[in-house]
Amino acid sequence: MKKYGIIPLIFIILISVGFNFYQLGEIRRAESQLAIVNNRVLDNIEQYARWSIRFIDEIQVLRETDNTDDFMRQTIFNHLQNSLNDLLEDYSYFVDLRNENTGNGGVCAETLESLRSIRNVVNNNLQEKFEMNEYQFTANDYLFLQDLEVALQEFLSSIYRIAEANENQLVITIPEEQGENLQRISTNLTELGSRYRHSILLDYEEELLSEEEATTELRGIARNWLDEETLKTLEIQGIQYRNGISHYAAESEELLLWLDAKSGSLRYLEYNPEELKGSGKDINRKEALDIARDFYGNFKEGVFEELKEEFFTYNQEGNGGLVYAFRFTPIENKLRLSSDAFEINVDAGSGKVVRFRNRFHETVVPVDAKGSLAILELHNAEEDVIPLSVESIKEAHKDKFPDMDYQGRAVIRNYYTEFQPRVVKVFFQEIDGQRAALYFDEFTGRELERNYYPYEAF
Repeated sequence: MKKYGIIPLIFIILISVGFNFYQLGEIRRAESQLAIVNNRVLDNIEQYARWSIRFIDEIQVLRETDNTDDFMRQTIFNHLQNSLNDLLEDYSYFVDLRNENTGNGGVCAETLESLRSIRNVVNNNLQEKFEMNEYQFTANDYLFLQDLEVALQEFLSSIYRIAEANENQLVITIPEEQGENLQRISTNLTELGSRYRHSILLDYEEELLSEEEATTELRGIARNWLDEETLKTLEIQGIQYRNGISHYAAESEELLLWLDAKSGSLRYLEYNPEELKGSGKDINRKEALDIARDFYGNFKEGVFEELKEEFFTYNQEGNGGLVYAFRFTPIENKLRLSSDAFEINVDAGSGKVVRFRNRFHETVVPVDAKGSLAILELHNAEEDVIPLSVESIKEAHKDKFPDMDYQGRAVIRNYYTEFQPRVVKVFFQEIDGQRAALYFDEFTGRELERNYYPYEAF
C-alpha cells in the first residue's frame, strides 16, 4: 500500500513543479513585456518632445523669412498642438506606470501638471489670439514659443537621461539629478504659462520690489482700514501676475489689496467688513465726491490735461447700505485713457472707501496705425493705414448692434491687446435692458471689449 501511495504523491509533486516553472516563465515574459513598455513609453515621450521643438522651429523660420502663407502657418501650428497633446498623453501614461510601481508619482506628477497647463495655454490662449489676429503671431507670441522651446529642450534632455538610466528596467527610477531638473522645468513651465496668460512681456526683466519692501508698504496702507489686532491676520502673498502687471497681494477676511510690484502703487482695494460703523446718517454725493477726490490725490500718478468725472450709486450686498461709485478718467490729446481710469467707491454710511481700482498708469498713447499695431508685430501694421470712420464701424456691426451711439475715442489695454495700448472708438448700445460700452479697434474694426457701463457724468 505504501508503494502505491507514493506514486500519486510523486505525480502531484511533478505537476506542481511543472506548473511553477510555467508560472515562472509567464512572470519572466510579463517582466520582459513591462520593460519593453517602459522603454517604448520613454521613446514616445522623447519623440513627441522632439516633434514639438521641430514645429516651433518651423514657426520661427516662417517669421524670419517673412513668409506670409497663412495656411502654412495654421498647418504647422496645428501640428504643434497635436504633438503637445500626444506628449501629454504618453507622459501621463508614464506617470501612471511610476505610480503603480512605486506608489508615488512625485516630481513626475508635478511635471505632468505643468505640461498639461502649458498645453492648455497653447490650445486655448495662444489659439484664441492667433485667430483674433487673423492667423498671425504677435511679438509676445513668438517670445512665448521661443521660451517654450527652451523648456522642451531641457525636458527632452532630462527624459533622455532617465531612459538611459532605466534601460530594460522593470521599475523606472528617477536619478536625483534628473528629479531636480524636472522640478525646475516644472516650475519654469508653470511660470511661463502664467506670464503669457497675463501678457507679462517675456523678454523684459522687471526691477521689482522685494517682498520685505512690499510687506511694509501693504501693511502701511492696510492700517487705514484695519485695527492693529486685525492687521495681524493680514496675509502677504508672493509675486502674482494679473492683467499685464506683476503685483503683490495682501488679504484678510475684511480687506484685499494688490500692490504693483514695480512701481509700488496701489492697484486694487476691496474692503468688506461684517459691519461698517457710521454716524447713523448717510453722507451726500458732494461729500462722497470730496472723499473720493482726496483718495485719488493720494494715489494718482502723473498730471493730466483733463479728468472726466462720472458716478453711479448702488446698494451694497449684505447690509444694503448706499454706495457712491466714482470713475475718474484721464484725458490726453482728446483721448480718454480708459485703461488708466481710477474707480473709487465710497460707503455713504461710514464715509469709508470700500473699493478702488487703477489698472494702469502712464500709458503712452499710440498716435497712428503703426504705433497701435506694430507694437504687436502684426503684418498688417502699415504706415498708410487710416482709422475707420464711425459710420463704417456702425455699418459693419448693424445687424448685431442696431442702435450704437458714438461716444468718442479712447485708449484701452486688455487681454486681446496683450495689455498694450490700442486706440478704439466707443459706442453705447442697450443690451438685455442695460447700457453697454462697446470698444472697436479703429484700425481693424474688431470689437476688443464690451462691458456694462452704469456711470453718468455729473
